[in-house]
Amino acid sequence: MRQDLVRIFIGAVVGTLASCTQLRPIHCVDQQRDLTCMRREDSRPFCSTCVLEFDGCVEERVQDERCIPKPVCASSARGQGETPNQYCTRTTDGTEPYCNACAGDGEGCVDRDEAVAAAKMNAACIESGPGSETTDTGFTESGPSTSVTDGTAGSTSEDPECETDEHCTGHPDGPACGPAHMCVECTASNDSACEHGTSVCDTSTNMCVGCVTDDHCLDATLAHCNDGNICEACTDQVHCAHLGDKPICKVGVCVECLDEDDCGGNFCDRENLVCTDDAPGSAGLCEPCIATAHCAADMACVKMIIDGVDTGYFCQWLTTTPAIMFSGCSDVKPFAYETTKPTREGGMADVCSLRFASCEAYHHMIAGQPCDEGQDDDCGIMTVNDGRCFGTVCSIECMIEEDCPQFIDCPYGVCE
Repeated sequence: MRQDLVRIFIGAVVGTLASCTQLRPIHCVDQQRDLTCMRREDSRPFCSTCVLEFDGCVEERVQDERCIPKPVCASSARGQGETPNQYCTRTTDGTEPYCNACAGDGEGCVDRDEAVAAAKMNAACIESGPGSETTDTGFTESGPSTSVTDGTAGSTSEDPECETDEHCTGHPDGPACGPAHMCVECTASNDSACEHGTSVCDTSTNMCVGCVTDDHCLDATLAHCNDGNICEACTDQVHCAHLGDKPICKVGVCVECLDEDDCGGNFCDRENLVCTDDAPGSAGLCEPCIATAHCAADMACVKMIIDGVDTGYFCQWLTTTPAIMFSGCSDVKPFAYETTKPTREGGMADVCSLRFASCEAYHHMIAGQPCDEGQDDDCGIMTVNDGRCFGTVCSIECMIEEDCPQFIDCPYGVCE
C-alpha cells in the first residue's frame, strides 16, 4: 500500500516538473538498476537516470542520460586543490586522465576514447536531453543545458548554463564556457586552467592534457604525443620533424646527426650525435678529435691515458703509415713510443705516441710556455702528472732520446 502511495506522489511530481528531480529510494537507480527493472516488469527492463515514471524503468535503453551525479573525481579534485583532470592523471598514473560525469565507473576517471564518446553524448543531450538535477551550489549537477538556479532542489531553467566565461567563474567543472554552453575545463580561447603537466587544451574534449600533437612535445627525449595525450619517447623519424635541428630518432631520442651526410659535409660527433663545425680530415697531430675520419691522413683518433687519467681522444700517427712502416716510430720523434690504443670508434689501433706526456704538455713544450721553476703543474694538465718545468720553460718527461723532439737530448729524464 505504501509503495503505491509513493508511486502516486512521484507521478504528481512528474506532472509539475519538466525535467529530472531528486531520486527516490524506490527508483531503479537507488536499487540495482537494470536488474531491478527486469525483476519488476519484463516490458521495461532498462533503468533510466532521468525518468521518474515507473520508478525509472523504460522499454529501451536511453543513451543520452544527463541526470548522472557528478563523479567523485570532481569533488575529490576540489578537496586537493586540483582540476578534475589533474586529479585523475595523478591517481591513475596517467592511464585514465579525464574526469567525466557521463562515462566510467568508480571515481569517474576515464581514458581518451571514453572521454570523447562522453563529450559526443553530452552534445546530443543539449538537443534532446530531459534536464538535469541542481544542487545548493547554484550550478547544475551534471546536465549541460540548464543554468544557474536559485538552489531549490528540482528547480531548473531552460536557459544555457553559460554564455561567457564569466558565468563559469568558480564552477567545479572549469572556468571556461564551452561550445555547448556548459562550463568546461578549457576552450581554444580560455586555457587558464591548463598548467604544469597538463598545459594544453584538447578542444575535442575541452579538457587540459599534456599534449594534443607532437608540436606540443619539445623535449628531445619525449618528442611524441601518444594516444593518451602524454609526451613520450620517439619511435619514428616523423616524431622528431617538429624539432627542426634534431630531426632524427635514435633509440627514443631526437638527435641532430648520425653521420656527415646529416651535417652538410661537416663532421658528426658520433658520441653526442651533434654536428660540428669541423670538416673531415681537419684535425692535426695531437689535436682533439671526435673520430678517426676527423684526423688528417695516416692518423687515428685514439684515447690518451696519462698516469692513469683519461685525457680524451687525440690524433696520433698510425704505424701503418708508409714513412713509418720501414724505419719505425723513431722517425717521428717525440712520438717514438709504439703502442696500441683504443679508438673513438671502439676498436684498437697501433700508433706512434708520446711515452709519458699528454698532448697538452707536448703543445706547451713546442710553444715554449714559461713556468715557475719547479712548478710542474704549470705545464700540461694541472691535475695530471704529464708535464715538467725545466728551469722556467715547459718540457716533458723522457726515458730515451727518441722521447724528445728532434735535436733535444734526454740527459736527466727531462727533454732539454
